Amino acid sequence: MSPARPVMVLVNPVVPVVRPPTIDWLTLIVPWGIGREYLRDAEDGDAFEPVQERLEAMAEEGRCKMWRDASSRYRVQTRVTLTGGAKVLVQFGAKDPLTLKGAIRIDFNPNKLLEGDAQDLHKFIRRAVGKSYDTHLLDAIVNRLDLASDVEHVVLGDLFIDYKGAHEVTMFAKRLKKNKIETMNFGSVSSDYITSVYGKNEEEVHRAIQRLAEAKTKAVSDKLKANLVRQVKVARDLPPTVRFEVRGKKMGVPVFKLKKLNFKRFERFQVSELQNLEGLDEFTRINFLALVRDMGLRAAIAHYKGRPEHATLKEAALQTPDWWQPEGLWGSGIKALKRSGILPADAFKAPSKR
Repeated sequence: MSPARPVMVLVNPVVPVVRPPTIDWLTLIVPWGIGREYLRDAEDGDAFEPVQERLEAMAEEGRCKMWRDASSRYRVQTRVTLTGGAKVLVQFGAKDPLTLKGAIRIDFNPNKLLEGDAQDLHKFIRRAVGKSYDTHLLDAIVNRLDLASDVEHVVLGDLFIDYKGAHEVTMFAKRLKKNKIETMNFGSVSSDYITSVYGKNEEEVHRAIQRLAEAKTKAVSDKLKANLVRQVKVARDLPPTVRFEVRGKKMGVPVFKLKKLNFKRFERFQVSELQNLEGLDEFTRINFLALVRDMGLRAAIAHYKGRPEHATLKEAALQTPDWWQPEGLWGSGIKALKRSGILPADAFKAPSKR
């Protein structure tokens, strides 16, 4: 008689944890230097000239890098390096003041900002355009906002992901490595919103290695190189993490309207686990997984319509795990933006309530 096979018992398995959202990207439009009033001020000369002179002076001081781009809708481009080392793209001056919503455009990743960086950024812009900037900042328009929520202790390859509630859903930019799906994007290229799910571990390790490789080509201190090596090790040892990201690409809304734009963006992610298929025979399971990776979850389920396995596959593939609790994530992200100090608190209030 052959010996009995050992039984594996999981002791205190780690339950996935959904983390509050972080702000991955922010584009602000400040409604300064536009409209017929601005054009009237420019009748006696170029109203933007004093701003340009101040920007040139700050560029000479090393405060920023400055250039012009013929294809841009803005007259001057600057890249500002803040006290903490973060870089921010700030564009100034509307080539057509009657069509642009604002003649100041700010693009950056808020995650890169350290304490005091937001104040440093506003100080730079205020010096360029004057004290009226503070008033215009209250009416800032959010053109792009990327919110991301991490789920720790879960592997993307162990999940089914779909995005529900849209008339048309497209999954693209699928990258396979060692038979594992690393990135899934939902939504067409022209969509105002794109949603993305990817394994964060691979991204963090890649970025850390990139920073280390760039440092090796420069004259940097041994201390910095050692720190970059440590960052690679830390990224490699992170718990398995999947990132759910909502990217608002063409928003064009005032800051005080952000919270009302929820539309349950995170709740529309349909999450289920591959382990739900364990009761199926191996042939059906392998074929279904291949279809999911080729055409997406919804299309794979529809492919089995009329077959005896359809009801079982649909129930298993759409069974939401207890740990996936996306309710309120969008609102939490807006609160995180408010707490960051990037914008004044009154910008989050309607003008009549300030």
